[in-house]
Amino acid sequence: MAAKFGAATSSSGRYAHIDAMRALSVMIVVVAHAGLGRFVPGGSGVTVFFTISGFIITHLVLKEWRITEGFNIGGFYLRRLLKLGPPFVVVVVIPTLVYMFFEKIDVSHFVAQIFFVFNWVKVGTSPSQLDVLPGSGVVWSLSIEEQFYVVFALAMVALVRSTHLIAILTAAGVVAAVAPLIVRLLLVTSGSTHARTYYGSDTRLDAIAIGVLLAVWFFVLDEKPSGVVRPISDRVSSFLASPAALALAIGVFAFALIYRDPQFRETFRYTCQGLSAAMVIAYGFLAQNDFVARVFRAISGWTVLRVIGLASYSIYLVHLIIIIAAKSFLVDHIGGQLATAVLILVGVGAGVLIWKFVEQPVLRLRQR
Repeated sequence: MAAKFGAATSSSGRYAHIDAMRALSVMIVVVAHAGLGRFVPGGSGVTVFFTISGFIITHLVLKEWRITEGFNIGGFYLRRLLKLGPPFVVVVVIPTLVYMFFEKIDVSHFVAQIFFVFNWVKVGTSPSQLDVLPGSGVVWSLSIEEQFYVVFALAMVALVRSTHLIAILTAAGVVAAVAPLIVRLLLVTSGSTHARTYYGSDTRLDAIAIGVLLAVWFFVLDEKPSGVVRPISDRVSSFLASPAALALAIGVFAFALIYRDPQFRETFRYTCQGLSAAMVIAYGFLAQNDFVARVFRAISGWTVLRVIGLASYSIYLVHLIIIIAAKSFLVDHIGGQLATAVLILVGVGAGVLIWKFVEQPVLRLRQR
């Protein structure tokens, strides 16, 4: 894909615009948690992360399948473990074990965090009854992603030899993209809680599935589709490569942020945000060399966005722990507005340090 499409890559071969999207998404989350949640809905950043995860994982797995005609599930899980495990241990597990000596911890909730089913604990437990390390509750979204990784990898093992793999992935992706919206609509009309629609795996899978479908579509494009598929794919590609597509994606995402109708926010909002994120991902690959594309790639290549994007996982894990620990002290001593700015800087800075001194050494070991 990298050779055929026009996405700018960093020196490490990563897609610059996707790292920039990660950076902007995690900053939305951090800014919201630092005290500006009324103006910046942090959950929108999580939805973008879901779409990116679905796209990247599927793209890498299909790339492996094209080259090897197989799928190494052991290698898949090992890569996930080495990527997610070290920061998780440093930021959540060890501090929780220390915290247990001083404050009450519900061991079952802690175990749910470790085994990535904590989102379902959040569904069934009021915030006042969540006895975990303060700030570590953000792992609910990682739980949904990990559940996807498990199911996706097992599905690949079952289907890797099938001549209909792409067709099955496409059909499953469409179902997984549509069904959560239907479930959310049913839950909202039946009076279900916000926690059920916000934290449920079955209600948030659509953004991941949209990313999966985008990766499958790019795989099909690489295979040079023929027949009736070719003119359709050409027209879709032409549109997604246009500045109009980028403007539409940004506009839909902004609308989903601004429009405050409760039913919309519990139902269509997540789908709109997932589709918008997918369109931006696609634009980054397909855009040609017009003025808008050059500006887009220049911004995507900014060093600050690259570093924050690379460190986004560690920033996401650690920022709220720091914010909760330091907020009262800072507000009392320097005032609310300045405290918000300091909390943002410290939360991001701590995540960057964890990325540099925990994630990067493990990455170097993996590469050896």
